[in-house]
Amino acid sequence: MKVLKESEYTYLQAKYKRNRKWCIIFSAASIPAFILGAYLAQLIVLFVGLILLGVGVTYLSRSLSYRAGIQGEKAVVEALQELDDSYYLINDIMVGEKRGNIDHVLLSPKGIFVIETKNYTGDVRCEGDRWSKKGERRLYEIRSVSRQATNNANYLSGLIRRELNLRIPIRPICVFTNPRVELKLRKPTLPVLRLPELAKFVRAAPPLPTLTDSEIQAVSECMLGKPYKEGVAASE
Repeated sequence: MKVLKESEYTYLQAKYKRNRKWCIIFSAASIPAFILGAYLAQLIVLFVGLILLGVGVTYLSRSLSYRAGIQGEKAVVEALQELDDSYYLINDIMVGEKRGNIDHVLLSPKGIFVIETKNYTGDVRCEGDRWSKKGERRLYEIRSVSRQATNNANYLSGLIRRELNLRIPIRPICVFTNPRVELKLRKPTLPVLRLPELAKFVRAAPPLPTLTDSEIQAVSECMLGKPYKEGVAASE
């Protein structure tokens, strides 16, 4: 496999740093509140300290989630290395300034794959396009992983159609990289894979349609050379 664009993890790194910064700010602010509350024996001040600390913990959890996302994307690149040189990988395509990124686009004679990567742990469930995760006390809905991947595929398909006048079906895939995730799938709207299944799935996929070398080159130049001004999907 040839990598046409290495990932700098721009989107995830920015989110990680931002949440880490606010974690430090709120956690640090809770310390004087605790000290002052204990010194004055004021429960209200101690309560404020607890609130500040809780907000800091929330930002910490988010920052760790974005860092895990970086690790997951790296794992996908490593897993795809076993593909031959008829496959071309473009990583981390930005979608606007604030709308996120497309994790991976894989070009091949068999077609184009858009890969949405998640490094979740725990109990993750899917019913159609509805996704949920089991917490300690309840099951709560999360952003639809399959819709993210499908929206990214639709966006790229539209870009290629506008810029190159090519109508190329793009296949979205969801890949879960963490071995500690427990997937419970019911009628998913697209392929949902674990990391060890990814390369085998791509190799076994039927051509849809077959792409020529010149078309692959044109598509890759389109994605690498054109700024993404608008988009409908982003990774979280």
